[in-house]
Amino acid sequence: MAGNNLLSTHCYIHRQNLASKKMAPELNEVLSQSVKIINYIKTSALNTRLLKALCNETGSDHQNLLSHSEVHWLSRGEVLRRLYELRKEVELFLIDKKSDLSHYSQDKKWVASLAYLSDIFSYINELNLKLQGPEKTIFNDWNKIESFKKKLKL
Repeated sequence: MAGNNLLSTHCYIHRQNLASKKMAPELNEVLSQSVKIINYIKTSALNTRLLKALCNETGSDHQNLLSHSEVHWLSRGEVLRRLYELRKEVELFLIDKKSDLSHYSQDKKWVASLAYLSDIFSYINELNLKLQGPEKTIFNDWNKIESFKKKLKL
């Protein structure tokens, strides 16, 4: 009996990554579009500098977007949160650049989905950090996982 419970916690962090790949198609599309926006800005040094200048002019708390990589999927929550926090500056930047990507930030449903993804991935990142480190026991981790599942139901 106890063996069955222990097996279900094996590689929990990696299963979260797999589960995120199976999310609702609408949310997956918003995630994909967010990555396109970030890559459009971050892959060009000029675009990165122009966005930074715009953020300075508007007095934004942040000056830059964070890079997204499939390899660093654990940081997805931070990447999405930064995009959400800079959404107005990014919208102005994309409109100024006459980019096809500018229409996403003008869609209220899309922005709400971005906020939702940002929150969910931030909570998953927080849980992942709690599951890592020295002197962790399977019993403590199990409690954290069960607590997280209950919070999701709320």
